[in-house]
Amino acid sequence: MKCLNDFTIKGILADCNPNLAGIVEAYLGYFGDFDVTIDETGHTVSEIAAVSGATSGKFYLYTFAKNTSSLNSTLSKDEANGTRYWTNQLTLQFSKLEAAKHLEVEAMSAERLVGIVKDNNGKYWFIGYDGYLSADDGATAQTGQSYDDMNGYNVVLSAMSAFLPFELTKEQFASLIA
Repeated sequence: MKCLNDFTIKGILADCNPNLAGIVEAYLGYFGDFDVTIDETGHTVSEIAAVSGATSGKFYLYTFAKNTSSLNSTLSKDEANGTRYWTNQLTLQFSKLEAAKHLEVEAMSAERLVGIVKDNNGKYWFIGYDGYLSADDGATAQTGQSYDDMNGYNVVLSAMSAFLPFELTKEQFASLIA
């Protein structure tokens, strides 16, 4: 794996276009099932393909109600030790407790995964290039108490990485969707 080596600041201009928070869908697959090539200069995925002998070699779609799920990346840095890494955290909320969803949440919490999310600006982001997504302690299943409380699941998946998520297009992984 190559390092992204151009850490020269170049500036960021203000963007006056609409900018919407949150994600609208997520795709999960098994870590190790995909060969991912990164374009270092653009911080994008240049190619993604299933590897021979993959568990499934497919991404599985997860959808949820709007304004319930997110992707966050948090920097951890220690100048004295010379370390710097990102914790990329994917939080997914699924409404209504059901046996089929229960089994899916159990599988997500047990496996090593990679993910792709589509944000509300129409951009796709790949997580898991150099470290797999795994369940955090923050996952919950709840009935709620009042009629208007949440009944369902909150799943938190995190990957520690040297990188922020990489941008890609749906065309790059469309053939890999189950």
